[in-house]
Amino acid sequence: MDYSRINRIIKLLIALQSGQHYTVDDIAKMFSIARRTVFRDLKLLQTIGMPYFYDHKNQCYKIEPDFFFSCPNLSRQEAITLLLLVKMAKSVTLPFKSSLLPAALKIESNLPEETRRHCIAALRNITIETLPQVKTPRLDTLFAQLIKAIAKRQAVEFRYYMPREQRCKKIQLDPYHLMSSENNWYVIGKLSVDNAIGTFRFNHIKALKPICRFFFKDDKFDVDEYLGRAWSVEPEGKLYNIKLRFAPEIAPEVSTTQWHSTQTVTHQADGSTVIEFRVDGLNEIKWWMSLLHK
Repeated sequence: MDYSRINRIIKLLIALQSGQHYTVDDIAKMFSIARRTVFRDLKLLQTIGMPYFYDHKNQCYKIEPDFFFSCPNLSRQEAITLLLLVKMAKSVTLPFKSSLLPAALKIESNLPEETRRHCIAALRNITIETLPQVKTPRLDTLFAQLIKAIAKRQAVEFRYYMPREQRCKKIQLDPYHLMSSENNWYVIGKLSVDNAIGTFRFNHIKALKPICRFFFKDDKFDVDEYLGRAWSVEPEGKLYNIKLRFAPEIAPEVSTTQWHSTQTVTHQADGSTVIEFRVDGLNEIKWWMSLLHK
């Protein structure tokens, strides 16, 4: 959506919740647009869940004033940072992504006019590259089910696709924690079979459902301790010292990124760079190296 339309939609929201009586013709004149454009804008508000209604008595459209929260007194920097986060979130795999636009509109419509104009002008000149999108069927549903199960301490059951074995396995899990890494979502929890802690990727989970068993979370479980020195989210229980040498052509780009908490960088006289890590498990770092090789 272009920012001129976003700006118009924000002003339309402000008008509809102002308590004034604006007919379709009034709105068309206000923004110098055709009546059919007004109806398209109203249709967009309906699509994103804005609860406007038609007041038959006064023959105008309205939004209940208390629908929008009272926005705190944000500085320009605070407002643009918040809206920039919303814009950045569009490029990641995120549950309830359809809520981003109404959330941004609620924030912007409650900002002071000068701050709002500044934010819209600034964001128009900022581009954020979209990350590769991970296809996760039923992401919103899975996220909601697992958040609920974690809160209620209720075990879940699902079929889990095992890529290496190319088959599905039935899993019963006490879910402890949700995590996003490399644009993938994971659930970490205790397996009912052997009480081992495991990590499971959302897009490999099939037919998840809660079961009639509740659990007490292990007080000794700490997600940071569990992940330890894993390259990403799947520790394997064995530490390895990894030493990689990068050619001068790619050394500056690779060495300026913090890939792992244990990373050390040594620049060589010939322009190459040696990067060392101490990681738990090899599978994840081998996958990362294969991506760099491409």
